[in-house]
Amino acid sequence: MAEKHLYFCNILVSRWVNALGLGGMRLNSGFASGVRGSVSGANHSGVGLSAVPMNAHSSQESNSSTLKNSSLDQPNGQGSKIPKLPIKSILVVKWDEIGDMAAAVHVFGSLRLAYPDAKLTVLCKPFVASLIAGDPAVDAVITDIEDWQHRYDVVVELRGTWKTLWKSLALRTMPKYRVDRGWVRFLQLGDQPHEVVTNERIIRPLLGEGQPIAKRQLFPSEAEIAEAKGWSEWALGSEGSAENHTPVILNTGQLNDRCDSLTAAPLESDHVNSGEDEVVGAINSVGNTPDIETGEQLDSSFNQSEGEKTDSAEFRGYAILHTGARRELRRWPLDRFVALSKWLLHEKKLIPIWVGTADEEQQLNEAFALGAAGKKWVAPEGSSLLSFYAFIASSKLYVGNESGPLQLADIAEIPLVAIYGPGVPDVFYPRSARSRVLHEVLDCNPCDQIHCVRPSDRCIDRIGLAAVQLAVNEVLG
Repeated sequence: MAEKHLYFCNILVSRWVNALGLGGMRLNSGFASGVRGSVSGANHSGVGLSAVPMNAHSSQESNSSTLKNSSLDQPNGQGSKIPKLPIKSILVVKWDEIGDMAAAVHVFGSLRLAYPDAKLTVLCKPFVASLIAGDPAVDAVITDIEDWQHRYDVVVELRGTWKTLWKSLALRTMPKYRVDRGWVRFLQLGDQPHEVVTNERIIRPLLGEGQPIAKRQLFPSEAEIAEAKGWSEWALGSEGSAENHTPVILNTGQLNDRCDSLTAAPLESDHVNSGEDEVVGAINSVGNTPDIETGEQLDSSFNQSEGEKTDSAEFRGYAILHTGARRELRRWPLDRFVALSKWLLHEKKLIPIWVGTADEEQQLNEAFALGAAGKKWVAPEGSSLLSFYAFIASSKLYVGNESGPLQLADIAEIPLVAIYGPGVPDVFYPRSARSRVLHEVLDCNPCDQIHCVRPSDRCIDRIGLAAVQLAVNEVLG
């Protein structure tokens, strides 16, 4: 409810700011019909998204640094007509989590294409900043709302707080023009599309008619790519920069050494998930697939003694397993991840790499105590998200719950199996054609993701090991 109040207040503030800051132009709302017209069939359709390559600071003759639409007379849906006004500075407010930022990175490139000479600043949470640190479309990143000390020509509020709302009203920091999430969410009531599309619609009033939307991309540095390469070599058992090179262990309950260095590299993707219908149906249809083994069969099929080492040359690569999620109800049972890790190692010849933060390390320890196969990798404090992204991008497979790292894997366009619990359908699904979504949507969905009304029959528990194995087979081809 508090979020809805914030959205409503954002709509009012944008209309007030735009009417005042731009000379009291008349208010109108004709843009609503245009947005509603494009909502139909928008889920998973990638409306307006384009695979056009982006050179963030390239100048095109058609891109002058002025607020644009098809003409001055076209309303922008935020409360005033778009003016022809020189734009020298833009602030994008994205006070959100890792996965949410991953769904918004195309906004920066799109604004840069429209306003090549404007200074673009992003306000985000401190732990998310490293994800966009290398983006050539971004000139500055601030991670403290109090650092918003002066007026920007344009403010784009993709996700803000009450504090950022007041900043837009303060005389010293009031922008000349403002667009916000609240207006778009109001227009999308009852028909919420993918988050990538919502973010596009927020900035659409600022873009020229027919201007393409930049592709979602992440930009790791050469140093971050090199660091990720070291982790990849460690994962495969060859020499690399990681301090601990633990040989792959088959079917062991013994904990592996921790990899003490972490960073990641980003990738891009805006393809529609073409396999959604088949996979959701697969949850209840699998069971007799010949090359899928249950956890019990796997345990009996491993005849190596505990701690036996194997030659990494036997393997096709490594698979990332991420068991974490912000809410307990989003986490697929750990014992099923353990059984999956053995199957991946034994049948798919992929070395399972269990990744997590320091807060998730206990979860990983429990998995290895249950007999998990593979290696444990824990992100050190202060590590770069772009290095982590690059590490994910070099893997052959990613399997995980709804979380930030899953969104990074989606941008990387690697084979991906996404396991969803009580989350809203469609909105945060991976969009890559190489992904599969497993989501048992019950009549109690969506919920608050804290209090389960069916504790003995949780939606995420209905997704069996066989369903995940089948989805892995599909994405690996």
